[in-house]
Amino acid sequence: MRNIFIVLLLLLINFSCKNNSEFEKENLEKELIKLPPPPKKIDENSLVGFACYYSGRKSKPVENITEIIEKKKFEELKKKIISNKPAEKYLATFACIKLLEKGIIKLNNDELNQIDENKRSDVEIYFCGGCTEAENYKLSKLLSEKTEFTSEVENWFNRVK
Repeated sequence: MRNIFIVLLLLLINFSCKNNSEFEKENLEKELIKLPPPPKKIDENSLVGFACYYSGRKSKPVENITEIIEKKKFEELKKKIISNKPAEKYLATFACIKLLEKGIIKLNNDELNQIDENKRSDVEIYFCGGCTEAENYKLSKLLSEKTEFTSEVENWFNRVK
């Protein structure tokens, strides 16, 4: 009889502990704070932004191409249409197209062919529209269609030319 009592007592304790641990587990799950996802790692060479980061500064590719256009270094600008930095390639291609339309520069066949190649490129450009708006676009889309950033790029170009 005594043995049965001990077995029952052990079983009760065991069930009590299991229920208690399940209760604690449920409470822990409720108390856990969900962390935000890690920040996106952005390749600076692919970033086109006119007011980025806390300082609201231009991205490096925008600064570089802006300086080239302001100093009217059009031969250097033309070389950037084959840049291995996607954002510079995009901005240089965009600027060359606009400058060609205005009759400010002339492009040779190789340069025109490169622009056509860029218009078909699947290289991705990361557009920063401030802290709340950001989007990836293929170079081909940026050079052939209007996006929410098209007017921003046109405004930039009109200010620097």
